[in-house]
Amino acid sequence: MRFSWRAAALILVLLALSASIYATARDRIQVSPLEWVAREGLAPVQAVLARTSLWLDRSWDRLRRWRALEEENERLREQLEEVENHLLQLSQLERENQRLRAALGLQARGPGGWVAAEVIARSPNQWLKRISVSRGSADGIRRGLPVVTPDGLVGKVTATTAHTADVTLLTHTASAVGARTEPGGELVLVEGNGSFDDVLRVRPIDAHANLQPGEVLVTSGLSSIYAPGIPIGRLTRVETEPYGLSQTGYATPFVDFQRLNVVQILLDPGAGAEAGSGG
Repeated sequence: MRFSWRAAALILVLLALSASIYATARDRIQVSPLEWVAREGLAPVQAVLARTSLWLDRSWDRLRRWRALEEENERLREQLEEVENHLLQLSQLERENQRLRAALGLQARGPGGWVAAEVIARSPNQWLKRISVSRGSADGIRRGLPVVTPDGLVGKVTATTAHTADVTLLTHTASAVGARTEPGGELVLVEGNGSFDDVLRVRPIDAHANLQPGEVLVTSGLSSIYAPGIPIGRLTRVETEPYGLSQTGYATPFVDFQRLNVVQILLDPGAGAEAGSGG
């Protein structure tokens, strides 16, 4: 520590001496012996100070550039986030546009045709089992009318107001639809299973019916509610009851109820035409 104080004091003395020499050497051409000694002694110190000053200048310059880069990066991040939000909105609008185009592309089901409606609410107590749509009695909607999409059967109208309607979905436990298998031609009853995986239960009318996995289910048209040939779903599993007396099948509906946004309500359910294609 003593050495440090002494070194600092020596540097200060040399600096003061150098300043004094330079102040008095304006009119002199030759270097005096004292000035020579002072310059030689101060040269290393001046070199260190010069290098330190250069390092500080460069460090400050790097700091300023780093701050400028940080600000630019922040601006770019904000711009990127804004672009991503715009792309997300465009994607959502594109999907909605495709749904509406699909809705408008569905053929009329007879003289009465159909009415497109937007899903505006879902039952909080039975999620994905009952929905409300944006059409009601003022649009000619009444209880019992079938509801479809281009993919197939959705369910039926069970209640109306002037401008809204409640639709009980095909997957509701209270839902039961007469159907037939293709290509087998077996008559079956398709029931909602009430499960969140949207599995439908299939019960054959004939105890000796032969259900096969992979068969397509379409409405039979034997009731006054559903026209024949509306796609319902595909058999994925068939179980034989004990002693082989009867079968129970399970099917996956063609309609994706979790992504249901636009539906069509058939105003003349008995006209008899296919409602889209379920694949």
